[in-house]
Order: sequence, then structure tokens, then C-alpha cells
Amino acid sequence: MRSFKLVIILLLVFLSVSCISEDVKIEFKRDLSGTADVVYTVPLALVNTTASSTPPDPSKYEPLLPVPYSREVFEMELGEIDGIRLVSYDSKTTDTDMVISARLAFDNPDALSEWLSAGGQTLTVVQSNGSYEMSLKLFSPEDIPQDKETVDFINTFFSDYGFKLKITVFAPVSYTSAGVADGRTVSLEAPISDVILGKIPDTLVVRW
Repeated sequence: MRSFKLVIILLLVFLSVSCISEDVKIEFKRDLSGTADVVYTVPLALVNTTASSTPPDPSKYEPLLPVPYSREVFEMELGEIDGIRLVSYDSKTTDTDMVISARLAFDNPDALSEWLSAGGQTLTVVQSNGSYEMSLKLFSPEDIPQDKETVDFINTFFSDYGFKLKITVFAPVSYTSAGVADGRTVSLEAPISDVILGKIPDTLVVRW
């Protein structure tokens, strides 16, 4: 019974987050175009549960986790969105993980937001009287049981994985609702277990 419960918990987790580790760096230029650098780290155990071979065939592969496992899949996703494109892509494997790195260039915040929406995130930038406010909806995991057994299991299973976000803008940051502001940059970092258990803010607001 305990094993069945933990399997259900893992399924909820996999359906609520787009990967296991995520490192995102977004930089806005004055015209609100910019770049997004992303690094996904996914345990090979999860990759191998959704494909019979490694690397998976992008023409046939439908992973449990919505992570672009190939350049072809990434370009296909971005090809459906105006104003955003793939600049570079790299994928490698270690003894334990698949690590996917990519740089995207976007023409405006709406294009970036449309891409982020595939993972349940949205982004807006509003200008008023020469000031700007960015609002970024972060992860919204499914309801995960908060009993001690479940929390201990999640903290142990995901202990080596984390979420990092860095926002860089073109003027000094005057306010951030979470994370640490330093000049033109806001940084937010948390263990992926905190993301799963809903311990990080639903929305990040940055003003400059």
C-alpha cells in the first residue's frame, strides 16, 4: 500500500512540473526583446521509462515530462509561436541525468509568455510613466499530500535537484516580491521539493 501511494505521488509530481531541475535566465533589453537561457536536468530513470532507446526518436517520442529532448522537438514547439526562436541547443547525458541546454531569443514578452504557457507559466510586462512591472506566474503544482511520510519522501527523492531563476532588466530594480535584487538583476532559488510542495510564491513581481 505504501509503495502504491508513493507511485501516485510521483505521477502527480511529474504531471505538475516540467522537469526535475530547471535553471532559467531571462534578460530584457530596453525594447523588451531579449533572451532566455534554460537548462533542464532530468534523471535518466525517468527518460528510460518513456522510451525504449536513448536518445529517443523525436518523431515518435511522447515523454511523460513535457521537456524538449531534442533540437527538432524544440524547434517544432517554437515554430508554432511568432516572435521567438531557438538560438542554440545542446543535450548531454551523465551517469544519472540528461542535461538539456538552450538559448532562445524573443521579440517581445508576449512571445516568451506563449512559450512559457506550455509549462503552466505566464509572463506580462506593463509600462507606466516610464516604469516597468513584470509579473511571472511560477509553478502551480497539483495538490500534493502534506503528511510527514509524503514530505519526507519528496525531500529525499528530489534532494539533488533545484529551481533557479535569474531576471536581468535594463535599469536598476526598485522592487521584487521574492528572491534577491542586486542592481539590474533578481535571483530566486529553491529546492525542487519546495516547488512541488508549494513553498515558493505563485507569482514573481519585479519593478524597475
